[in-house]
Formats: sequence, structure tokens, C-alpha cells
Amino acid sequence: MTRPIFIVGANRSGTTLLRLILNAHSTIAIPDELVYFRGVRFHHGAMNWKRTPVRGADYAFFVRQFLERNREVIRPLDLETLHAQIVASADGDMRLPYEHVLVEWAREHGKTRWGEKTPGNIFYAREIREFFPDALFINMVRDPRAGVHSMQRASIFSTDTVINALNRDHFVSAGTRTLARHVPESDQTTIRYEDLVANPSEVVEGVCRFVGVPFEPEMLSYYETASSYMRGFASSDINAAANRPVQVGRAEAWRDRMDARDVSIAEYVCRDHMSKYDYEPEGSPLGGADLAMVAVKTA
Repeated sequence: MTRPIFIVGANRSGTTLLRLILNAHSTIAIPDELVYFRGVRFHHGAMNWKRTPVRGADYAFFVRQFLERNREVIRPLDLETLHAQIVASADGDMRLPYEHVLVEWAREHGKTRWGEKTPGNIFYAREIREFFPDALFINMVRDPRAGVHSMQRASIFSTDTVINALNRDHFVSAGTRTLARHVPESDQTTIRYEDLVANPSEVVEGVCRFVGVPFEPEMLSYYETASSYMRGFASSDINAAANRPVQVGRAEAWRDRMDARDVSIAEYVCRDHMSKYDYEPEGSPLGGADLAMVAVKTA
């Protein structure tokens, strides 16, 4: 079974943790996030890949740009070799650069099954399914209070609670609707981060059944090989915890560290998907001034 695996969802929802767990399987290789569907030239090419294909010199430039932007992610693959192989294989095929890099990266790691983990690809489910009709999607969700708290502690995100909560709600609510429109229920599954860290063996076994591979106990020791699948800055900064064994307390850290007002804001902004995924609100109702602030920032 070689169906590609796509891990999607809101940022700071455990997508990296799941990626590293799957990478610990003897047959699966999933690199760090690739810039492709949200790339500069994507809307010129891949968004309209069936109607206005990019060809010739424009295609060669598109491939070059894609490889250069992802140089650090796809190491140790040689960019010149990849470029020559892609351009010579199929002029104008917008699917090939993406697939070829992922196949070669998996082969470099001695694996036969490839996947990709870019949270924002949840909004490109239609394009991915057009590229790969048999693609499987794993949608990671997390308590929005924990997600917002994690975003505010990561250097690449805003420190504005409302903005972070709005972004999370958009990813979860709009993203899930996109999946529902374009991916059959049989080809997608949703995993709560809290369930993964509380019952890793049970959840990972379920993931293995979904993607069609046998469970391997080594997957639960993912942290032993994590550094070989991560870029340096991610390993030491925003995803440093992924180099350590699963800790249940990480899922609940927001309770002790998050300001009560921030909890209430996250609960209010993300109230719909909190209800959908069984996260119980615990904060106080927002006052008029805070409601007005949220409304302005939402606009």
C-alpha cells in the first residue's frame, strides 16, 4: 500500500509529534513542512494546473524556485539533480515536482512510503486530491486554549491572544469544512492531541490501521530518531519538546500558565469547535469591552 499521507490541522496541534511518530515506522518518511501550495507561483500554476499549465522556461523556473525555497527541508538531496530529473520527466506537470521530491526524500531515508506535514495544506485538500486521488488525510486538533498558549510561546507567532485564537478557529472550522467538501470520510481521520499524548499506544495503533501499515513498537520511541528528521532551528526552538518522550502534562500546561482573561478569549472565539471536539469551557464570560475588541479584530 503506497497511498500518500497528509498530516494537516492548525499550527501547534501536534502535527510535528505525529510526523515524527510516523517517521519512526520502518516504511514511512515524512519531511518537515514544504512550501508548495502556498508558494509565490502556485496561483499562477498549480491552482489552475488543468487549465493554464506552466511550460518550458516558466516551468523550469517554477521547479527551481520550489527546490530553492525548500533547500533546508529536503537535505541531503541534491537540488541540481532533482531539477534535471523533474524538468526532463514531464514539462508542465505541476504534480511532479512535489511528488518527486517526496519520493526521493523517502528513498534517501530507506523508506517506501511517503507523506507530507504542512498544517495549512488543509485548505488545499481539493488540489491535493486532484494530484493524488488516493491521498489519506490525518487532521490534528487540539484544545484551543492550549493551542493559543503554545502559539504565544513560539517565536514565529504573534503574542496577541485574539489574533492567535482567530487564526486557530479559522484553521479548525474552515479547514475542516474544506476537508469535508473534498475528501471522503473513509480517507480522512481526526485525532485530538490530548488523546495522542494520554494514550499514545492506542492512538498510534489506530493511525496505523488507517494508513494501512502494521504497528511497530519503535514508533513510541520516536524521540530517539527525531533529530534526524528535523531542521536544526525547529529541533532547538519551536519543536524542542518533540525530541523528548510524550508527556501528558504538556497537554494541560495552559491551566497553570495561561492568564484567565486569555482563557476566556480563546473559549469565546473558538466556542464552536470547542463544542464539536468536546472541550469544556472553564473561563468567565467576556465583558462588553473585550467583546468589542474581539469584534474589531475579527473584522
